[in-house]
Amino acid sequence: MIALGIKKKMSYREIGDSIGQDHSVVFREIERNGGRGNYWALRAQRWADQLTNPGNRATARGAAHSRAALLVNRTFRGAYNAGTFATPRVVRSR
Repeated sequence: MIALGIKKKMSYREIGDSIGQDHSVVFREIERNGGRGNYWALRAQRWADQLTNPGNRATARGAAHSRAALLVNRTFRGAYNAGTFATPRVVRSR
């Protein structure tokens, strides 16, 4: 439905009304999956399936962490790993 709304040049509000969601939800969904000019419905569906599959137990935060870990590994080419950046900070009271 979202891809069809984009193709018909509908506003976020019109798309949201047609699928029963707020326009802000539609905006975030479109931006997360390529934007108006490059929206990819299949990628959006795969992401949703990954998050809702009970056997997978993936969460949005966990999936985002995995993407961040890949980015760190690609950027630093093994010089650092995701654990380097995930180490908890010790907060000392004054």
